[in-house]
Amino acid sequence: MDFKLYKAEDFAADESFIRYFQQSDEHDVAFWQHWIRCNPDKLAEIMAAESILARLLGHLPQHEFDAEQARMLAFLSQQPAVDATAQERVLPPAPRHRLRTFTAAAVMAGILVMAGIWLFTARTRSRPQPLNWTSFSSAPTQRTTIELPDGSVIQLNAGTNIQYAITAAKDSLIVKLDGEAFFTIARNENRVFIVQGGDMMVKVLGTSFNMSYYPESGKSRVALVEGKVKVAVTNPDGVILVPNESITYNAAEATLEKSTFDRSAELGWRDNKLYFNHADFPEIALQLKRLYNITCINRSKVMNMQYTGHFDNVGYKQVVASICFANDLQYSIANDTVFIQ
Repeated sequence: MDFKLYKAEDFAADESFIRYFQQSDEHDVAFWQHWIRCNPDKLAEIMAAESILARLLGHLPQHEFDAEQARMLAFLSQQPAVDATAQERVLPPAPRHRLRTFTAAAVMAGILVMAGIWLFTARTRSRPQPLNWTSFSSAPTQRTTIELPDGSVIQLNAGTNIQYAITAAKDSLIVKLDGEAFFTIARNENRVFIVQGGDMMVKVLGTSFNMSYYPESGKSRVALVEGKVKVAVTNPDGVILVPNESITYNAAEATLEKSTFDRSAELGWRDNKLYFNHADFPEIALQLKRLYNITCINRSKVMNMQYTGHFDNVGYKQVVASICFANDLQYSIANDTVFIQ
């Protein structure tokens, strides 16, 4: 069976996966932990399946489950007989016992259980079943450092939001990023650590890297400082980065660009330094909003504005003045808005 083709409802209906979720069989737990580590692109489906099982096995009222079973019995009575042999599926081999031939009653009981899962999934498919997410954010002009339960440390740049959740089996931790952050990941051979920013998903193990994702720009970027990471976007097999390599994904153009990077420029924000490298106006405005909480509006006739330079712990007026000088422009300020003209 190719589990890569599974959707959330398929995982939730798989007997081996259910035993993994319930932690009732050591072999199944070990199998699925290994499979999830090797297939981080399926983590979203895994998490959705665990949510389905948590609701079905732990919180669905008995009278609702009985009603769903009754509805499925009525449905099955109108369908052609199922060939049990044709429906046989190959499961991961269990060393402690052999699979036995099911009696007709056991087959029907299994059908009822799977039917309940199928109906419950169909009924809730349009309603997301999120895990317990924990959120952190840093206000504009402020930076924040947080420590996750596994000992990993995340430094948030100004105006950044993250969410994290741990899967039910506690073998995977996923972080969603909106903004920019520097990650120092605690090494744990038994846990998969995933960071997601837009369309980019990064699988990490005991490493440190910088990552940014701003929905306004449509760009996701990872720059690796130490260790090794696997980045998946358009390539399901992922792209491996080694130290001093970066990768940028442009969603609008569907391009993936791999290169080296300057650590001073890439990580300067951690020391309150601001770097521009052939930055256009949208990027400049985004940086000023994030770092100084001001709005920058271009009223000039220069539409292809670009600027290269860096600043060390200065106020926004000095930044704006330098950019205008380089482009032979003027500026005015009203409240928290800068007008370039």
